[in-house]
Amino acid sequence: MAVNRVNPIPDNEVKIKLGLATAFYLREPANKPLTGAAPLVTCEDEAQKLLEQFQDHIERKIGHLQHKR
Repeated sequence: MAVNRVNPIPDNEVKIKLGLATAFYLREPANKPLTGAAPLVTCEDEAQKLLEQFQDHIERKIGHLQHKR
């Protein structure tokens, strides 16, 4: 690990590598998606259906906000 002797904080490259390794190898403790995390899909059809659901949800929210005006 590249550490500056004057400032013992690792440089940005080391921070990035450490962050990537952590994200890749460590799982969330309960093995459940985190709040706000995007759901995972196994195929393109599932991804398309999920995208349509998100778009419908967004359109309903926009309609609800416009109705409040």
